[in-house]
Amino acid sequence: MALGLSACAFLPGRAPQVARAPEAPHPADGLWAIMDPGCAKPATADFSAWPSCASPFWINQQTAVVVRSRSGLRGGQGLASYRAGMQVTAGEPVVVQVGSQADGYVFVALTDLSRDAAGRVVGAMGAPMICETSLIARITFRANATGCESRSTDEIQRAAFEALSDPGSLTHIAWVAAGAPAVE
Repeated sequence: MALGLSACAFLPGRAPQVARAPEAPHPADGLWAIMDPGCAKPATADFSAWPSCASPFWINQQTAVVVRSRSGLRGGQGLASYRAGMQVTAGEPVVVQVGSQADGYVFVALTDLSRDAAGRVVGAMGAPMICETSLIARITFRANATGCESRSTDEIQRAAFEALSDPGSLTHIAWVAAGAPAVE
């Protein structure tokens, strides 16, 4: 009987069932917060009122917009934003690459993803990644270079697991509100 049931997938005119590769998760567009361990999720989109343990960024159309300030984010003077490309990988843990070849990249490992009713990611736990290098003092001419830029998928995956190895140090990342920033 088992032989008869297993043959059903290969009957003429029927395509065999093939396992599909996992699809990369899609984060919800809008305003997000990165929160230090123990920081409460901001309840408003007015990030000037957020606690100092939360930092804002936006995700829109596979780009991230990060808010920076010369005098510190909470200083309110000299606020500047910059837009960077963003790529999200499938798998566990999820790896997010933000940046550009000209400016360098930041790699972040994410786990414990939460999703909304439409399946978009609206929360996660994570940590920045650094890929090990055999050089004692690595010299780089690009800002924010992590050593992961030219590594294999396996090496990046190992670095992601290492970044997530201390659950108490992970930051919470959460969607706060819909919208898009104005970037000059």
